[in-house]
Amino acid sequence: MWWLLLVSIPITSFPLVERTIGGDTVSPLALVPLVVLVVAWLIPNLIRRESLPSEAGPLLLFAVIALSSSLLAQFLPIEPYKGQAVLSRSLRGMATLGIGVSFYLCASLMCTDRNRALLSLRAIGAGGFVALLWSAAQAWYILFIEGYIPPVLNQIHRFLSVRDLFWDRVTGLAFEPSWFGNQLVTLYLPLWLASVVCGVSAFGRTRRLMLVEAILLVLGMAMLLLSRSRLSLFSFLLMLAALIGFGLWRVTGWVVKTAWRAERLSTSRLRRSLQLVLLMAGVVALGAGLLAVARAAIERDPRTSQLLSTPAQLDSIRSESPYETVYAVANRAAFAERLVYWRAGFWPFEHYPVLGVGLGNAGFFFEDGLPAYGHRLVEIQNLLDPANPNFPNPKSFWLRVLGETGLVGFSAFLVWLGVLAVGGIALMREAVGIDRVIGVAGLLAILAQVSEGFSLDTFALPQLWIIPGLLTGAARRQRQPHG
Repeated sequence: MWWLLLVSIPITSFPLVERTIGGDTVSPLALVPLVVLVVAWLIPNLIRRESLPSEAGPLLLFAVIALSSSLLAQFLPIEPYKGQAVLSRSLRGMATLGIGVSFYLCASLMCTDRNRALLSLRAIGAGGFVALLWSAAQAWYILFIEGYIPPVLNQIHRFLSVRDLFWDRVTGLAFEPSWFGNQLVTLYLPLWLASVVCGVSAFGRTRRLMLVEAILLVLGMAMLLLSRSRLSLFSFLLMLAALIGFGLWRVTGWVVKTAWRAERLSTSRLRRSLQLVLLMAGVVALGAGLLAVARAAIERDPRTSQLLSTPAQLDSIRSESPYETVYAVANRAAFAERLVYWRAGFWPFEHYPVLGVGLGNAGFFFEDGLPAYGHRLVEIQNLLDPANPNFPNPKSFWLRVLGETGLVGFSAFLVWLGVLAVGGIALMREAVGIDRVIGVAGLLAILAQVSEGFSLDTFALPQLWIIPGLLTGAARRQRQPHG
């Protein structure tokens, strides 16, 4: 069941699951084996007093805070909206959080030794490979058949997803390209990148097998570009910048240390100054390289290209929208809708800053927090239509946590991420083999999740929880005498 869960992660909107849970697009196939694992393995283990890792403490505290906030929300003056009531939304929100915590706990407790962790990485790689192969088939038609998607390809995709393929962007096996990009940068690319950097393969002990991760990494980067998910591309560049920056610091330190041993540098202050100079030179070179990559990606995205032409037209934009210039500029990059969602999502926190309004309830305040510019946008107009049953959400994980659990819940969640980061740093410095790979991947995934939190706002997608769970298990093994 655990291996099936890991292999099925790329499928985010499985039709049978979607129909079972009531038409929610966030309906991962991995939910099926998760239910079996929770009922047949996780709950019995916890009843037998299986000790939880210390890293899970802040997350469980966040869950308690979210539950308290959701209970108190029943007493807030919130009217039903779009046929939904506070109680049903709160139950739904707590259910999605429970799914996420279950993914995390299974990943933390399942990999009790390095061999299980190794097999888990292989299963993750197998699922990622299938998603990349399917993406490559889509890419062929997008690049060489002028965006024509044959009906048979859509029919196959419809067995695994509730949505058709995009004619100009690859989606993998996910609901949409941005979800596929999120999978790549929060799960697959961190693991494959960490394997290559650490020189450790999950598929064998010889260095020749590093070719597996290297090929997967190159394919993953290519599919990330073709998904045209701007935020996911930024998240990946952020990971690369962090890795290269750390590498530059190590290299410059080695250069300075070598010069000191040759008695060319006499003082520690001079050694540190030289290291900083070399580091700054490396950072400039790194920035130039990343800008070149970003420019190449931007040239394929007309939305960003249009945004870059904005400075020359800023005066006319200001004259047309003197009090809403930011939204008008964002609209040129097809980003105004997202800003409107964020502004509306911040309204609950402004009025209920301590404990928020309860999980799932931010949408009840959508019209209250909606800026005037939002009424001009077709997407927002359609959402406000009483005949449209779709319930609004903040479109940002961070604004959702802030508005629905307040500063108290937001702080607890940040503490959990901080604890995971400390564990990742310890593994990177002290662990060897596959545990070191998990430590480096964990740090990269946390960095990506901080960025991706400004796009997706759900707790229920498994890719957000697997690496944190593996990191927790590896940190726990590292603390044991014979870990």
